Amino acid sequence: MAKSRSPDGLESLRSQIFSKDVVKYSLVIGIIGGTIINLISQGEAIIIGREISVVKILLSYIVFYCMATYLILETR
Repeated sequence: MAKSRSPDGLESLRSQIFSKDVVKYSLVIGIIGGTIINLISQGEAIIIGREISVVKILLSYIVFYCMATYLILETR
């Protein structure tokens, strides 16, 4: 991963983050991980029909997506 703060380094990092393979991998991990965490944290509310937190749902997916993106870039 590019550690440089030069414009070329940032452009390289940006192109890596939005590359087709990274986005595809991160989406898959984000969907799987986010769904599991949401079922664990809000499963009872979903089953019973109580109010669920949309913010928590969105954050769960976003965190897993970002984590997967970071991990795949770190291993390159």
